Amino acid sequence: MKKLAIIILLFISLGLYAASPQLQQIISRANDLYARKQYDSALVLYKSVLQKGWQAPELYYNIGNVYFRKGNLPEAIVFYERAYRLDPANDKIKHNLLFARQFVQDKFEAVPEFFLRRWWRAVALWCSANTWAVISIVFFIISLALGYVFLFSRRVSFRKLGFYFGLVFLLLSILTFSLSISNKSYFLDSHQAVIMHTTSLRSAPSMESTELYILHEGVEVKILSFNDGWVEVKLPNGTIGWLKKADIEKI
Repeated sequence: MKKLAIIILLFISLGLYAASPQLQQIISRANDLYARKQYDSALVLYKSVLQKGWQAPELYYNIGNVYFRKGNLPEAIVFYERAYRLDPANDKIKHNLLFARQFVQDKFEAVPEFFLRRWWRAVALWCSANTWAVISIVFFIISLALGYVFLFSRRVSFRKLGFYFGLVFLLLSILTFSLSISNKSYFLDSHQAVIMHTTSLRSAPSMESTELYILHEGVEVKILSFNDGWVEVKLPNGTIGWLKKADIEKI
């Protein structure tokens, strides 16, 4: 059921990037305010568009830019991450995210990930989920056309070509659709979060437990579990500990 929900949301999201004329006008006014350095007013308008249920990488990117200009590093990283997950091939989003991360005070050496999993995610993030879905549909249509050739062609050579190439394009359709689901799942099922202000990582969900680290705003962590106002997280270096839930914002 979870995978089915992701598939349904994937195709619904194909229409989320086309804003209505009214929303486009609000975004245009917000862009003008941003250009005039009226960041608070621009943020109010951008957020009003989000509240109407519209999402797009450019919208998250613009909100990230506003927060960065306002000096709110953790919120900037949160929204750059959300923009990146919707459009991982966008160079300016990737650039601003990496640039913002340079200002994070705490640096951790990441634990190496299993190479096959790393490669699969890297391929899935080459394009957006919608782009992979469109590619999958194109491959599927081609496979149907080749299937028609296999079924109705009178020449044996054409029937063989139709069968083998149809099978290849069907497999490519399945592969690219799987990449699309992986990309969308990476965004929808994210367990990543950003620390919003300086806090202590503790060994247990209690203020009386051992303090493992002093963590500063902007550090990205992986959420493992929740426990009565506390959240168990993993740092990039593999260290596991507990933070107050109010100290983080989920990406």
